[in-house]
Amino acid sequence: MEKFFSWKILVSFCAVFIVTWVALQTVSTMRLQGEAELLATRIFSWDWPDQNWRSTVEITDASIVHKGDNDAVIKVAGKQKIMPGNDKQSLDNSAVKSETVDCSAVLTLYRKSGKWVLGRVEL
Repeated sequence: MEKFFSWKILVSFCAVFIVTWVALQTVSTMRLQGEAELLATRIFSWDWPDQNWRSTVEITDASIVHKGDNDAVIKVAGKQKIMPGNDKQSLDNSAVKSETVDCSAVLTLYRKSGKWVLGRVEL
């Protein structure tokens, strides 16, 4: 009778299991960081047409502080550019220069129905 169990098969199975688990964790982390970057872009990008100001942001870092089964805390950092809007009725846009500042926020996300939902923002 042929032997069905061998150490090579056990080691191979464990190696495939570990590689699969690490890949799934990496994809989950990347997806969560991408969601946090998108939310931070929406928070720091704004437009005030009445005051003739607008802001854009470039997210440079999103790092996970804590990740549980149903919640996650992510620190997001970037460069925010605040500039005059494109209002033609402004008196003197040339005197007002754009300004680039560092910005950061701590986002708390909660899992609801399999999706990450923004729960709290700390600036």
